[in-house]
Amino acid sequence: MPIKDPKKRAKYQKEYHEKWYSQNRGDRVAQVAKRKRGIREWMRTLKESLSCERCGLSGQHNAWALEFHHRDPQDKVSLVSTMVSSGMAKKRIEAEIAKCEVICSNCHRKEHYEEHRQALEDGEKSIWMKAGEAGAQNMAFNKDNLTREKKRRRRRRKQRLQQINGGTVSGPKQTVHNDIDSLLYKIENGATLDKNEADRLRRLIAYSQNLEFQMEGETEQFMSEEE
Repeated sequence: MPIKDPKKRAKYQKEYHEKWYSQNRGDRVAQVAKRKRGIREWMRTLKESLSCERCGLSGQHNAWALEFHHRDPQDKVSLVSTMVSSGMAKKRIEAEIAKCEVICSNCHRKEHYEEHRQALEDGEKSIWMKAGEAGAQNMAFNKDNLTREKKRRRRRRKQRLQQINGGTVSGPKQTVHNDIDSLLYKIENGATLDKNEADRLRRLIAYSQNLEFQMEGETEQFMSEEE
């Protein structure tokens, strides 16, 4: 029966998704990585069919040199390269490319340098100066939002290193059995692990043993079969 209370429903959904992710973390991470690789490969193929609109440099052998310059900075939602690395949908990336001029990195630098010089001559702030000021203003915001996540990751890395070296640390132990379970699940269902997955499973088992985790019997059975 559906939960009518919005707060209770939100709490239930949060707990459900956290549980689902903890049980399927390995598969989900692999799925996202595969999607991002596909987006990057699609972008590389797209650039190979383009050429610089200024100097004519072909992207067939120089796809790495082509960039997207927004004709009107006010219309910019995000950098195309950022959207690609984030694995955004192709339609959103194509919509952003439609606002841009395809130029090589050399022509791109020249374009912004001329804008910079012109702004200085007119007594105005160039796009580079504005970007620098915006970055400085966002430092406080980044400290409030990003630094918290960075500190959490550093704390976890420190805990793992100290636990591996036999030290004692405060806080919850870091678990690795989620990834192990996802790999063992594949084996139980008749799937064959590739070399990278088998190596990863060995590393996770060795790591969990260093942390004095109690592994299930099938892990040891798998290790003996692989050997």
